[in-house]
Amino acid sequence: MKKITTILLLLALVVVGCNKEKQTEGTANNLSDTLQAPKNKYLSEQQLQDQVDQEIRDILSLANDERIADAVKVIAYTEEAVKHILDSNYVEATARLEDAIGKAAVMTAARPELSLFPLDVQITTRDLVADIDVLKQVRKEAEHLTDKGHLQAARHLLKDLASELEITTPMLPVATYPNALSLAAKSLSEDKPDEALIILNTALSTVFVQTKYVPLPLIRAERMLEEVTTLLEQEEKDTDITTLLENAEYQIRFAEALGYGKKDKEFEELYSAIKEIKHELKKEGDGDSAGLTKKLREKLNDFKDRISKSKEEVKKENN
Repeated sequence: MKKITTILLLLALVVVGCNKEKQTEGTANNLSDTLQAPKNKYLSEQQLQDQVDQEIRDILSLANDERIADAVKVIAYTEEAVKHILDSNYVEATARLEDAIGKAAVMTAARPELSLFPLDVQITTRDLVADIDVLKQVRKEAEHLTDKGHLQAARHLLKDLASELEITTPMLPVATYPNALSLAAKSLSEDKPDEALIILNTALSTVFVQTKYVPLPLIRAERMLEEVTTLLEQEEKDTDITTLLENAEYQIRFAEALGYGKKDKEFEELYSAIKEIKHELKKEGDGDSAGLTKKLREKLNDFKDRISKSKEEVKKENN
């Protein structure tokens, strides 16, 4: 069952435990890198939300294939086998185990490159309403609390610092799961139902949850850059394009301020690319703005996909 949840997070700065000396020092250090949200917009909030909705539809479409139905069926057969064992109906239990083993064999034969099969997809949207200056103040306060040993206060202060799609996918380890089913069937044939129950319950507990996070600011920046491409093709006014570039840069900086990418060097490359496009716009005929924008969009998309990978996907790539 696919589930979509939306959470709107309103962040209010609560200053606790900071003395005047700390506040003055923080203000002086942060003035130089203060970034205000652009006053002028080009795309409406609804247009940006449409882009987020499209991202969700794309995620669901990728998961909406026969793999989920097959994996769910294997789990259902296993649960039915457990129920029959508890009812002392070992013949039916064995039959369900054979069904599960057969279905798993078909799955692995059809997709031998996959060791994990999705059972479900759940998407939670956490949309933070704040600006970069507030984020910086909250992070500074959290660091102060951590230094003082007030870890729980810091945790509560930071818990809403997220603007993302959280994609949760329970996964069936189909590469190893059939072995457990075969062992359970063997135990039943040897009249060891308790042992079979232990094996099956352990197998069911091997289903684990894979979680990944897609930053909403980067999705919105992608939409803005898409519009830049459209305006360049239509040879529209450079002022509108500049407005879009400024808003896209703000969204990328917002993602960086939230800690997505772990101070990744690619952030600076993205900012440099935006600066280069602005410079190119000043040339006769907009120079190569279209080509540079295309490269920037590809880079941003690759960056978003990379930092959105789950730990399991990263680990698999590194092996």
